[in-house]
This record gives sequence, C-alpha cells and structure tokens, in this order.
Amino acid sequence: RDGWLQMETYKGAVVREFDPHYMWELIRIRYALELSAVEDAVRNMTDEGLRRLRQIQENQREDLLNYNVDEFIRHDREFHSCIYEMSLNRELMKLASNYYDVFRFLGTQAVMGTEERRLTTIEEHQAILDAALASDLDALKAAVTAHLNNSRKALQLIFKVNQMIYPEN
Repeated sequence: RDGWLQMETYKGAVVREFDPHYMWELIRIRYALELSAVEDAVRNMTDEGLRRLRQIQENQREDLLNYNVDEFIRHDREFHSCIYEMSLNRELMKLASNYYDVFRFLGTQAVMGTEERRLTTIEEHQAILDAALASDLDALKAAVTAHLNNSRKALQLIFKVNQMIYPEN
C-alpha cells in the first residue's frame, strides 16, 4: 500500500528497489495528484488555509536559515499536505496518503544533497503560494509543474539516471 514492499513469486513481500522505471512511475503519479489537488484547492481556498500555507512557507524559510534540514523536510510535506487538504477531495487525499512515505523519501533525497535545491524549493513554494493567493489556477498549475520538474531533475542527478523522462509542460 505504501510503495515500500512488493510481492515476488516464491519470496513473498520484499523491499522494493527504486529502479529508474519505478521512480518514473512515482513521479508521474505525483504530477497527477499534485495537479489535481491544486485544481480542486483553488476553488476551495479559505483565508485560514492561505494563512496556514503562508506560515508553513515562513517556517520553511527559517529552517533554511537555521540549517535545520529535518524541519525543512517536515515543513515541505506540510506545505503540500495543506494544498491537498484545501482540495477537500477525500479520495485524492487517500491516494496521496498511500504514497506519502515514498514521496517523503524522494523529497528528502532531492533536498538533502545541496543547499541550492533547498533554496530553489523555497522559491518554487513562494511561486505556488503567490499563485494561490491570487486564485490564479493557470499560474498555480505552472508553479506546481515547475516545482515537480525541478524535483525530478534533482532526483535524476542524485540517482544518476537518465531514464526518468517526463515531458516538461
């Protein structure tokens, strides 16, 4: 259910290897889930939800300044979870929760390697926040797509794979 285990004939449940094809599949799923979440969220955003998103962004900036990578990653997931919650789409939230640990692992890998990726994550989250505050769905989808594209590129560098292809929208 959470993506860590797979069933193999004559072996039973084994820990999944993160091969390039599996990572490509996960990235495709994340694109679909995140873009669906923002499409629903933009119609349901409240002042309270937007304040919470802004506060998470501020917390993540502080984490970066204080070199607190663990909290940075926690706030990263909280930022995305907040958008899912604003979507009010229970089934979408269930699907996202099925992949939460795997997405968190991949996100951790993407930001652990360099401070540059942490800086660009802050900038990308700010673009998402700005589009959300403006209730601009096109800008929101573009900001989320750019964020996911950059996350994918970071993972390709970390895992040294070129096979994870996803069209740049």
